[in-house]
Amino acid sequence: MSAPAPIGSPFLAETGRAIHLVRLAMALSMAIFLRGRLMPDQNANQTAGNGADQALDLAARTLIHERLRCVRRVTKRKLDLDDIVLRPTAPPARRHLFEEASELYWNELNWEQLTDEELHEDGELTEMVFPGLLTLIDALLPTGPNGEPDRDREHRDVAHDFVMWLARRILELRSSKPEDDPDRKRLQREERITDDLLDLVVYRLYSLTHAEMEGLQA
Repeated sequence: MSAPAPIGSPFLAETGRAIHLVRLAMALSMAIFLRGRLMPDQNANQTAGNGADQALDLAARTLIHERLRCVRRVTKRKLDLDDIVLRPTAPPARRHLFEEASELYWNELNWEQLTDEELHEDGELTEMVFPGLLTLIDALLPTGPNGEPDRDREHRDVAHDFVMWLARRILELRSSKPEDDPDRKRLQREERITDDLLDLVVYRLYSLTHAEMEGLQA
């Protein structure tokens, strides 16, 4: 990835160290996997035709709307996919931050597939699979002293971009039909983890309380 343009957002200093440590921990073991068999569909978004791209975007938005309807039903909140962004992120910074998030997704997912560190009888602990990524998401969506979203410091549009990307990824995984049994199981596992991750990012994007999250996960 090309070097990012300087960005003055205060939260980057706060999260840079955590992200750097995650990368150092994974770099040596993951280098041979980044473009290997564990991530065959990583560039699908770039190679799809315009018509297929638009259809995938529509399906992804529908998936997110369905997820928000479930959240609204449990929390009694009025939530909208077209969330208000008071301070749009500058395009170079928005692109850089999105790339940081997607890179962390691939690195941490592949590390888990390699090590099975968070694999238990009931599946993975998704929050433990993506510690660096969720730290970045929290930094994109800071809260003020009153616990409400800090609209002056947040990068809400980047979080929305990443939610859309996750929804597209889930749909791509669902449409994959590998003949090889190990590949099928790997993709099913990746879909399950990514689906759980989408929930965790949506909960943060809409500032759900712990009680509300527990109600949704019950």
